[in-house]
Amino acid sequence: MKWEDSLPAIEDFKIPRSYFGHVLPSYSYQLYMFGDASDIVISVVAYFRVETPEGIKVALAASKSLINNKLRVPQVELKAVLYATAIKKNITEQINYKLDKTFY
Repeated sequence: MKWEDSLPAIEDFKIPRSYFGHVLPSYSYQLYMFGDASDIVISVVAYFRVETPEGIKVALAASKSLINNKLRVPQVELKAVLYATAIKKNITEQINYKLDKTFY
């Protein structure tokens, strides 16, 4: 069997991601989204903040950077918002706990 024949099986392969280890529903989970842009680059970052009895923990959830393709700054600022919204949607579809708040 060639390795190329096994490629369709990759679609069903999943690796569970754990941001904080043990997840309890009583914890307060928040998602923070930041997006910014300039005449050079567009950047978006998302991170979780969770309040536990042991204290506050944060974890990077996702980030994305793109080179600006000659768009004006107001246009790329809007693109940063669109990317942040898309990343937030992707994250919330994949986590297994409820977010108490989301901040942009």
